[in-house]
Amino acid sequence: QEVSENLENIVNSQHYPNFLETAIPIFLQLLKDGEPQFTADSHSQQLRKLVLELIHRLPANEQLKGHVKVILTGMFVLLEVENEENVLVCLRIIIELHKQFRPSLTPEIMRFLMFVKTVYTELPKTMQTLFEPL
Repeated sequence: QEVSENLENIVNSQHYPNFLETAIPIFLQLLKDGEPQFTADSHSQQLRKLVLELIHRLPANEQLKGHVKVILTGMFVLLEVENEENVLVCLRIIIELHKQFRPSLTPEIMRFLMFVKTVYTELPKTMQTLFEPL
């Protein structure tokens, strides 16, 4: 919470590159090791969302450029396991980083496109399951 509240001060300080070197691996490890939560009130869910929002708020500048590939790789993994709310933040991160840096992540992009295809392929079955009478 404290990092979130002081992010602007951190970004504008001379220590920002060191912050990224330390914080990005910790943030991604926390998201990777933690279990996705599907209860909005859960402290774990609130922490996961806060970390994702922190990553999203990082300015897309030269200091962040060296971390883009690892962040994107982590976001692509989270797309398949996270809850809806967190997936939306992951998508915003992916879109923003792709707009700013145009990274070449062919395996990750193919995996993402296969995921999207699966979602749309499974949509009729999901709709039937969701709306079938009890």
